[in-house]
Amino acid sequence: MANRVTAVADEGLVARDRDVQPQSVEIVTKDGKSYFNRVDYPKGSPQWPMTPEERKNKFWDCVVHAAVPIDRQRGQKALDIIENLERLDKVSRLAAVLRSQ
Repeated sequence: MANRVTAVADEGLVARDRDVQPQSVEIVTKDGKSYFNRVDYPKGSPQWPMTPEERKNKFWDCVVHAAVPIDRQRGQKALDIIENLERLDKVSRLAAVLRSQ
């Protein structure tokens, strides 16, 4: 697949702030159809925030694909802590849940 991808710098894409670069992608199919999309700010940025449900889904997606497996029970404990982070007295409590096996 990588041999069929070509990266091209688009000088027309201008960063609106120093932390975020707009991105565009064009896909051309074998039959010549072209599909294009541009994103000025990535999903999850302050300009395009995720919903609480999207954040949970992303969390579980990361748990499933973690290099070090996290079982469902530990994942739920971690998520409970994360969802109440403002009231967490020590971040080490979250770290302990994530590193315990």
